[in-house]
Amino acid sequence: MIMVKLKKEHLENVKHLFTFENETLVLSCLQGLMGEIYADDEINPACACAVIVNFAFLAGDSSHPEADKFVDCLTPFMEWFIVPQDEGWENVIKRRFGEDCGHFNRYAIKKDGDVFDREKLQEYAENVPEGYEIVPFDENIYEIAKEEKWSCDFSKNVAPYELFRRVAIGYAALYNGELVAGASTFSYFEGGIEIEIDTREDHQGKGLATACGSRLILECLKRGLYPSWDAATKISLSLAEKLGYHFSHEYITYYVNL
Repeated sequence: MIMVKLKKEHLENVKHLFTFENETLVLSCLQGLMGEIYADDEINPACACAVIVNFAFLAGDSSHPEADKFVDCLTPFMEWFIVPQDEGWENVIKRRFGEDCGHFNRYAIKKDGDVFDREKLQEYAENVPEGYEIVPFDENIYEIAKEEKWSCDFSKNVAPYELFRRVAIGYAALYNGELVAGASTFSYFEGGIEIEIDTREDHQGKGLATACGSRLILECLKRGLYPSWDAATKISLSLAEKLGYHFSHEYITYYVNL
């Protein structure tokens, strides 16, 4: 089995294979806005994979006789996180990669619509320690964010800056003019964005992620965009719940060390 990169006109043929609940990264791929979709056939696919940023989402018929070969075609993406749609794909991954395969849990957040308390978010947004300021991303902050590992996902996925300016939103926490925290656009889809949020280690515990996240959510609501959140850690989940989101479910994510 080989993987074929689908052209935009063939994306409709593969939509029925993807049943990931609440996963906007897959949606970005299916809408042809970000990432790529691969399948075993462009017209009548049985297996498919959505590849975006550093994630690969396996979907379709994991019992296909050549499913293992399909996974083998993911070798260029093996440093990425692989999310199986069901237990069948989990078994394929484990069977194919054995001890080279590790995994961890992520925490999906419900897409409840507008459940946010704007007054509370405004309070959080204004509660910034002395010496810090929260400002919207401009081109300078966008470029600075790409230079550090902790902040690069604030801007590198939506490039160049002119595209970011049109489709993305970001807020930065500055300390003496230096970027130390932020909430920005990890990816975008029709009607919303996926949030990336982080604080530099030496400035954590000061409420900066809360303030930046609140500003970002408020701006999304103002623009009629949905601020989607998917938590990589329980700390991220706790912050999401503080800001008004509700937990949906845990899901398993694999990585392969080759």
